[in-house]
Amino acid sequence: MKSSLLLWDRVEYIAPNERHKPQYADAELAEAGELLAEAYIPSEEDRSSVGETVRSLLDKAPPDWLLFGRSTSTIDNELFHIYRDKFSEDLIRALADRHLAIFPVNDPHDFSTHTSLGLILMGVLAQRCAGTQKELMTDRTEQYEALAKSLTFKTGGVWHEAESSVHERAIETALVTASLKVIDPRGISFRQLLDLRKNETRYEGSFRQSYSSMIRDYAKKISEAATSVDRVAIEKSFEFDMQQKLAELKERLRDRAGHVLLSQEMFVTVLATALGQLDLISSGGPLIAGIFGVGALGKVWKEYRTDRNSILAENPMGYLYKSKTFPRY
Repeated sequence: MKSSLLLWDRVEYIAPNERHKPQYADAELAEAGELLAEAYIPSEEDRSSVGETVRSLLDKAPPDWLLFGRSTSTIDNELFHIYRDKFSEDLIRALADRHLAIFPVNDPHDFSTHTSLGLILMGVLAQRCAGTQKELMTDRTEQYEALAKSLTFKTGGVWHEAESSVHERAIETALVTASLKVIDPRGISFRQLLDLRKNETRYEGSFRQSYSSMIRDYAKKISEAATSVDRVAIEKSFEFDMQQKLAELKERLRDRAGHVLLSQEMFVTVLATALGQLDLISSGGPLIAGIFGVGALGKVWKEYRTDRNSILAENPMGYLYKSKTFPRY
């Protein structure tokens, strides 16, 4: 969820219907979920497509390890519960007819499969719902694909490799953790990140996009590295780069603040205020001079804020910089 708050504008989860509400045991996670998560309800077209894909995998006799009753062990983790609304009734009945699905007693909303088959079903559904324009964030994708390949090969089918981004997602999470330590070796709390995201203005979203872009670029480089030595070298380069970006950001903000303090408008206004002689600013009398002084300060502050925001937006560490209490340059 920390990574999601930093990298994504929103995260879709597969919901069975409009009435479904996710449950969180932790209040802060629930708050983040309300802010970030958005339900995706499979359409009839989605369910139909998934049904065709699963049937093509099960055209031949399924392997015994997917059948119920294979073991009486209570720790075998055989049962996987799934909301019925996520799949077509035709597919669910077809699975039940093949002894691949059962219906829990007193629960009309679920059906159950062997855990391995349940992961395959959810994997096919997740890939269908993601389409070609969305990235899969699930931590189960490797299991989905490995099990689907195994089932395909065991039933004599042909596996068509699908491009998976799960490796890059795992790397992104690791890089997010590393960047948080660059900002503060003690770490940034989940509450701080949640508050940062909740208070994010539309313009400040560009700060986060700059950060996210750098994380993605490095994750791609690491995932494409030829050897483990290369991966370690790129990871070290990332951490050094982030440290340099942070130092550069502080220096630019410090320079901009110094420029404001040395500006003519600030000098005259502060001097006049300190001396109690607002007529230094204007010959039109104390009232007009006071208005002029406030206006000059307002102009300086507006220009400074605009420039400061531009500096933060351009630097990948700008967004995280806002999460900590640094000197206000």
